[in-house]
Amino acid sequence: AYMQVKEDLSSLSTWAKEGPLERQVFISHTGQDEGARIFAASILKPALEAASLAVFMDFENLEPGCGCGKTTLAILLYNKLSPRFQHSAYLPLDHKQVISSEQLRKVLKQLGANGQDSLQAFGDYVRGRAVLLVVDNIWTAGQLDQLLPKEFGQGSRIIITSRQKFFTDSSWWSEMEPKLSPYLVPGLPDATALQLFRCSAGLDLGFNLASKDLCDVESKIINNAKGLPLALKLAGGLLRKKPLLRQEWLGVVQALRRGWYANDSQGRLNGILSLSFDALHHVQQSMFLDVATVLRGEPKQLALRVWKKQQGACVQVWYEDLEQRNLVDPEATHVQMHDVLAALGQDMVLDKARNNSYQGSRVWYDQEMGKVEGYVERCPVEAACLTDMCDRGGVSMQQSDLSDVRILLLANMLPAINNQPWQCPGNLLWLRTTSSAILQTALNAHLPELCILQLEECSQLTALPEPFSQLTALQFLQVHHCSSLASLPQSLGQLTALEKLDLSWCKQLSTLPDSIGQLTTLQELRLSKCNQLSTLP
Repeated sequence: AYMQVKEDLSSLSTWAKEGPLERQVFISHTGQDEGARIFAASILKPALEAASLAVFMDFENLEPGCGCGKTTLAILLYNKLSPRFQHSAYLPLDHKQVISSEQLRKVLKQLGANGQDSLQAFGDYVRGRAVLLVVDNIWTAGQLDQLLPKEFGQGSRIIITSRQKFFTDSSWWSEMEPKLSPYLVPGLPDATALQLFRCSAGLDLGFNLASKDLCDVESKIINNAKGLPLALKLAGGLLRKKPLLRQEWLGVVQALRRGWYANDSQGRLNGILSLSFDALHHVQQSMFLDVATVLRGEPKQLALRVWKKQQGACVQVWYEDLEQRNLVDPEATHVQMHDVLAALGQDMVLDKARNNSYQGSRVWYDQEMGKVEGYVERCPVEAACLTDMCDRGGVSMQQSDLSDVRILLLANMLPAINNQPWQCPGNLLWLRTTSSAILQTALNAHLPELCILQLEECSQLTALPEPFSQLTALQFLQVHHCSSLASLPQSLGQLTALEKLDLSWCKQLSTLPDSIGQLTTLQELRLSKCNQLSTLP
C-alpha cells in the first residue's frame, strides 16, 4: 500500500514546479489516522489537480468528526511537497486551543525566521514569500482568524485540515468562501477496508478464514464499519492477539452496530472503543485515560518515567500493546491519540454511569467551555492538567481530593483549597508550573517520589529557591524560558538521581554552580539559547 501511494505521489511532481503559482489549496477532512495511507492515492491526485482555491475532502455518507484520515493526508502532502519550497512549516493543533507563542515560534523557525513568536511577525513573513503552510486540525473560526492572513506570497500553498465544514463566524472564511468548492470523497471501498482490517488484526490478506467459519463475520465487520478507517483499525487491533473464535468476532460486529442510525459514525466508534477499553489490563486503562485527559502531546519518555515509577517496569510492554491496538499513536517522541478517542476517553471520566471507578480521577481545563472538567468533590484526583488557566484564577478543590494526585500540570495559579494554604501532595511524581510560588511550596514539602519537575516561562524569576537536596528521586529537571534567571543554587549538586537537566532559553544565566560536577547520573545537559553563559565549571 505504501509503495502504491509513493508511486502515485510521483505523478504530483509538477504541482510545485509550475513556476509562480497563485492558487492555494484548502483541504478539509473529517478525522485522521494511519488508515489513510492505504487509500490516499485515490484522494491526493484529484485534490491537487483541482483548479479552485479550496478542495474539501469529506465522506459522503458519514457525519463529520469520524476519524477518516485528514492528518495522515496532510503529513503525506507536507513530506512530499516541502522539499520543493524554500519556506515550509507544519503546525498541528490540539483540541480547540488558542494558538500559543511557542507554536508560532516553532512555525516561524521552520519557515526560517528564528527568534520570532508574534502573529504580526508571522503575517509579515509569509506575505512576501512563497511558502508551504500545513495547519492540521483547525477547530474554530477564531483559530482561522488568529493565524491566517488574507494574503500570502505568490506561489504559496496553504493546506488546512478541519473536522468542520463551515466557519460562518470567521472573517477569513467569509472573504474566501466565494472561491471555495467542495470535493466529496467516498468511504473506503470494501477491498481496501478489508486490507486495512486484516493488517490491523495481524492477518495476511491471503489468509483463508473459511476453515474458521469466519468469512461471513468478517464481511459483517467490513459492512458495519462503513469504510471508516479508525473503526476498522480499532476492530482489527481488538482481535489482533485473540484466537480466531467466531464468538469473539461477533462481539466486534455488535460493537460496531451501536450507532443510533446508519450514518452514526460516532456511535460506531463509541461501541468499538468501549469493547477495546474493557479488554485492557487495569494498568493500560489508567494509561489510556492519562493520555486522553492530561498527557496528550507530552514527551513519551516523561510519561513512561511516571508510569514506571507508579506501575513498575512492565509499562513499556503495556504501552506497546496500546500502540498495536491502535488506541494510541505509535509516534516516536510524544504520546498521541486520535482526537476522537481522546474525546471518548474524557467521556469515560465524566460519565459516572459508564465507569464509576474512574469518575473524577482526572481533571483538565476545557478551553472551549471555559471551565474545569472532571472534578467531582470527594473523589480522589490522580492527575490534573490546568495549564490553560493562566488568566482564569484558581479552581476550588478539597485538600483531601488532591492528597493522591501524582501528575500536576499547572499554570501561574494555585488551586483554591477552601481558602487555606495549599499543601503539595507527598506522593507527587510530576509537577509542572509557571509560578515560583508553587515551586517554593513544592521545595518546602517532602516529595520523596517526585521524578519530574518543570518550571516554564517564569519571566520574573532571577534565582531558583532553595533547597533542592530533599528531591532525592528527581530524574528530570527543566527550567525553560525563564528569561531573568541568572544563577542556580549549589544544592543542585545534591540531586543524586538526576539524569536530564534542561536550562534552555534562560538568556540571563551566566554561571553554573560548581556542584553540577557531583551529578554523577546526569546523561543530558541542554543549554540552548543561554546566551550569557560563557564558561562551564
